[in-house]
Amino acid sequence: MKQLFSIFFCLIIFYSLDLKSQEPVHYHLTEKDNLPDIEFYQMIEDKQGFIWLAANKGLFRYDGEKFLNFNHPKKRALSVFNLQLDNDGNIWCNNISGQFFFVKNQKLNLFIDLETETNGQLSDFIIDKKNIIANTNKGIYSINLINKEKKRVLKKFKNGLRSFYKKKDTLFFIKDYKLGYTTDYKNTFIKVDISKYKHLNFTHFNIFPYKENLLILLKNTEDKNIKKKGLFIKNKKIIETDFFKHGLQTDFINVKEIDNKLWALTNSGIKIYNRKEKFILENSYLKKNTISDVLKDSNNNFWVSTLENGIFIIPNLHVTKYKELVHNETINALEKIDSKNILYGSNKGKIGVFNLKNQNNKLLKTYKNKKIISTSQNKKDIFLALKEISLIYNKEKNSFNEVNYFKHAKDIFTIGEDKIVSSLSASARILDLKNNQHKALRFKRAYTNYYNKEKKEIYVGYIDGLKKYDDNLKETDIFFNKKPIFAIDIEETENGIIWVSTFKDGIIGIKKNNQLISFTTKNGLISNQTNKIKADKNLLWISSDKGLQVLNTINNNFKTLTNKDGITSFIIFDILAFENEIILSSNDGLFKIDKKKAFKKHFIRDFYFTKILINDKKAEIKEEYNLSYNYNKLQFNFNTNGFLSEENLTYLYKLETESNSKQKWSLVNKKSKEVTFNNLAPGNYIFKIKSRIFNDKVETTEKEIKIFIQNPFYKKVWFLTIITLLILSLLLIFFYYKINQFRKKQKAALEKEKILRQLATTKLESLQSQMNPHFTFNALNSIQNLILKGNKEKAYNYLTKFSNLIRENLQLSQQNFIHFHKEIEVTTKYLELEKLRFRDNFSFTISYDKSIESIEIPTMIIQPFIENAINHGLLHKIDGKRKLELIFTKKDTLECIIIDNGIGIIASKKINQQNSRKQSFSTKSIEEKLNFLKEYYKMDIGFYYPKVKKGTKLILNIPYRENG
Repeated sequence: MKQLFSIFFCLIIFYSLDLKSQEPVHYHLTEKDNLPDIEFYQMIEDKQGFIWLAANKGLFRYDGEKFLNFNHPKKRALSVFNLQLDNDGNIWCNNISGQFFFVKNQKLNLFIDLETETNGQLSDFIIDKKNIIANTNKGIYSINLINKEKKRVLKKFKNGLRSFYKKKDTLFFIKDYKLGYTTDYKNTFIKVDISKYKHLNFTHFNIFPYKENLLILLKNTEDKNIKKKGLFIKNKKIIETDFFKHGLQTDFINVKEIDNKLWALTNSGIKIYNRKEKFILENSYLKKNTISDVLKDSNNNFWVSTLENGIFIIPNLHVTKYKELVHNETINALEKIDSKNILYGSNKGKIGVFNLKNQNNKLLKTYKNKKIISTSQNKKDIFLALKEISLIYNKEKNSFNEVNYFKHAKDIFTIGEDKIVSSLSASARILDLKNNQHKALRFKRAYTNYYNKEKKEIYVGYIDGLKKYDDNLKETDIFFNKKPIFAIDIEETENGIIWVSTFKDGIIGIKKNNQLISFTTKNGLISNQTNKIKADKNLLWISSDKGLQVLNTINNNFKTLTNKDGITSFIIFDILAFENEIILSSNDGLFKIDKKKAFKKHFIRDFYFTKILINDKKAEIKEEYNLSYNYNKLQFNFNTNGFLSEENLTYLYKLETESNSKQKWSLVNKKSKEVTFNNLAPGNYIFKIKSRIFNDKVETTEKEIKIFIQNPFYKKVWFLTIITLLILSLLLIFFYYKINQFRKKQKAALEKEKILRQLATTKLESLQSQMNPHFTFNALNSIQNLILKGNKEKAYNYLTKFSNLIRENLQLSQQNFIHFHKEIEVTTKYLELEKLRFRDNFSFTISYDKSIESIEIPTMIIQPFIENAINHGLLHKIDGKRKLELIFTKKDTLECIIIDNGIGIIASKKINQQNSRKQSFSTKSIEEKLNFLKEYYKMDIGFYYPKVKKGTKLILNIPYRENG
């Protein structure tokens, strides 16, 4: 594709020093650009915009990108000729062997073989609605297009049938030096007698239509001394033309009427004539080539075929290139001297004057390798900034004065006759020529400047933005949308608008009231990266990296020229505006553009699909696809026919789904003409695509292709139904089995639970019965101590309280759980008994939240720990008052904290060891009970002794249940 693309940009311009020494820009296609041949005979464009080429190597079709060869296995000769279109749009051609072909369904088909009739001579033919009319050595034959019935309608003439032409139903021909015509192939009438030229023994007679009349050209190829004749037939009268008196001294090959002008195709180029009273030669192009055919296509491109040098394409007759002014150099700067002459400067230091009318080029000065960077002028002088020097050229004296004022200036602009503002690499300056004084406006790199005479304002584009200076050189920043303006060129149109070309923000206009306006790709520009601009009255010419545009600053309308219109380079150095044309210099030379005629009317040609790939394999192109789930990679290739047809064209596409029918349009990559979708999921899709002229609202009708990708078999309804039923059946069996198992386990669990509860009740009751006598033993021991000490009254009170406590214990001994408040009540009575035991040397406190009163807890859990605190901690305390504190907190369990100020755990253990005591029965019993409760409730139930400095602290977690 890259090689084909290079076709369009391989530009070869031929020059000569005769007529005007300029030619329209043209592209030259040869074999090195993948052109399949260099010898072509005829061209034709079909209804779809394909260009067909009859060549020495066969029949070819060009789609704007590549050439496709059409061949037939029975074809006896390689070359084809006489391209024609029938009423159905099919292409026809024939060869020297007498074979007639037509193209249908993308194939070359053999229609008929007239080998015996043509006898090895090429036969001209014409196609009408029903027949082919073929001019052969044996006469004119009519062949029916449907049944191929062949009949001779005109016999062979005495001197042979030299030429014929069909207009509507009338066939014109030359018979024995007489112009005849027929409508029914039976009666022949002599229309114009040209026998007076018989003595010249012309060997070739050619009939051409021209402005509703006929033009007959006669020539003798055997005797070059016999002059050619041109006969113009008007109202049955012969008018001998002056056709050959104006440049057509070489042999002509063909004649065509294009745009009401006569194009003579000769072995020394194209000669274009305009006939009013006489034939007037207007232009002559491609003089070094033998021209065989010219075709003006539907986009106003001129295709020129040659017999030895390939194909030339002229996109625009009104964009012309001047002869080379300086060899192997580019014209960097231009200044308009008058309506005919311009001064130019090159990149290697050449300065000259060029006359646009007579093409005279006069070299004035050469400053070797000193690039002319910028120019400006006043009435008498032209100022030139070069790479290392600066010059003043006096237009009247034609002399140069070398100065050192504004060398290296990127831009210079004259203020009146005496001052120059210059933009330099480190500053912008004003030079007073009279006083030879410089004044720096600002020390920053500057690119461009402009002086507004009406307001006496200077505009300078710096590296950091655009500045304005008033008559007193007061500086003002100019912003657009609160951002700096990075200027590259500044111009002013007649309506007083200052226009600024920017690096990346398009064109910005500053109106007289300082109001700013902007043009970007959103409102007409083809690129925001603009370059050189030129004011032309109220028109503004704008160069950019994508072409040349002109803005009408009154109505804000744009016109555009690109590669498609003959602009071969977008690197434009300078622009000059004249009355009827624009002169511009670029890295490709010096060009002239006709301001009125250069803008062609482009229409958007419909595109088509070239191929569709499914899983990387070529598929039939159709509007709907029903694909298996594993055929889910699709690629769509498309094309728009015509030379550079896609230069200003963009493609947009989207893939709609059932769930997203409002998908946004996406742009196809400019370098690609394909869209690929990988791994599409099963579902319904609609692929939509359209093309649009760049920066324009004109677009083609959408094309759409429906795509249905099936679900895999394991996602189809029948498969899912079977699987669902199978799963349901298995689930039913599974659940039936599980329910039976669950019922069996539940029954066994209930039985086990029942046994465990019974065991738990029995064990708790057993432990309870063991703990009650222990408590009684401790209480009686306390009474005994009181009696031995002789304290009968206290022993009596103690015994009374003890009996009450025993009674309550007996009542509670049959219960596994008791109310908390009852437990506290019993515990309080027990502690009061202990207080009597210790007299006044013992105190206790019990604290808890009222919300705890309603819960129930296991019986006889807390009291044994209280007993341990008293008997092992407080009992052995010698000094100080004995204290006991109970704190209850409701959490996941009931937390009971028992704190005493006794001797502590370590001292208690030593005493127990000295007394050789075993672990108390109450402690062992309570541990068993707590372990049982922990296993039963699956909770953190138990007790531990956190470290404290004095006494003992025990934290006990016991289960509880809410009452009611």
